[in-house]
Amino acid sequence: MAEKNLDFDTVIDRTHTNSLKYDFAVQRGKPKDVLPLWVADMDFQVSSYIQEALAGSVAHGIFGYSEAAGSYFEAVAGWMGRHYGWNVEEPWLVKTPGIVFALAQAVRDGYAATVIFVIQMRGVTSFTPNRRTHAAFAEALQRAQQAGVQVLAYDCDVTPDSLCLGKQIPCCI
Repeated sequence: MAEKNLDFDTVIDRTHTNSLKYDFAVQRGKPKDVLPLWVADMDFQVSSYIQEALAGSVAHGIFGYSEAAGSYFEAVAGWMGRHYGWNVEEPWLVKTPGIVFALAQAVRDGYAATVIFVIQMRGVTSFTPNRRTHAAFAEALQRAQQAGVQVLAYDCDVTPDSLCLGKQIPCCI
């Protein structure tokens, strides 16, 4: 199968497509023409291989709940092995929409969970997530803390060869 549309030069108009990056600035209190570079989104068309795989997946017309097949876990375990030398077993892997959600779920399941922010300087008086640029992350972190996830922050000294934790910094979530 030959690649048909891998094109990184064509500008595609993403407005009016319910794109978080382009269509929701005003609703989030931003100027209409702001370009939110903090949104991890692609501005080019995906590979034709991906488009065809998705088209094949939806051709049957049934959209119920699904589960990842063994090939998903094999791919993740293979990647971990190739990149880190880790022998990962399938029961160790948990699918989640995000790390903050996963930590809150771990607390609900009876585990302890902690998020630690390392501020790469000394003299910081407090840590607060940037609600202006990362509102969704700040909200998720607040919900996780309310669910029992411990949120900590430390300042530190950074050298070319080391990172040494310093004192704990108050968190204002």
